[in-house]
Amino acid sequence: MQEREINLENEVEALTEEMQEWAEKQADTEFGSTQYRRIEYEGETVGRYRNGVQWAADEFGSVTLRPITDGLRRAIRDVSNDTAFDRDQCLVAIGTLEAPYVAHDPEGLSPNDDDLQDTLANIADLHPAYVDWASERISDLGAMGDELGNSYQDMLLATQTAKAKPETTGSDTAE
Repeated sequence: MQEREINLENEVEALTEEMQEWAEKQADTEFGSTQYRRIEYEGETVGRYRNGVQWAADEFGSVTLRPITDGLRRAIRDVSNDTAFDRDQCLVAIGTLEAPYVAHDPEGLSPNDDDLQDTLANIADLHPAYVDWASERISDLGAMGDELGNSYQDMLLATQTAKAKPETTGSDTAE
């Protein structure tokens, strides 16, 4: 598990491409079906993330995120329990190593650290879709699904899509 510096303009481009992939999948899916609604939800979520990342790209250009270890996960729980900030805000505070909103030393965490409280207050002022995206990205880094590209939901969607399309064989041709 490694930290990752993310160029936010590049991330906007990647999210735009992902939105296009979801749009193509949805266009090939039966309107109104459960699969159609799930694909629509995924595409809209990616679109929301793109809006938040575009805002962040305009504001600060890049961030360095790190995966969450079990120890950091416990710190997130402790900070979330001891403050008025939600889990995603705490995850972004602890999972971000470098960004303009980071006021604390990411290596020296304490729930009562005033600088960590400043970071959390800064995060509360960020675009909510950016916070959602950053939380998801940090979680993905920890799950290592980013490198493997094989999340269960992606596999499920691919399987559902494959089953929904009628197969054609060479024997289907007219004589």
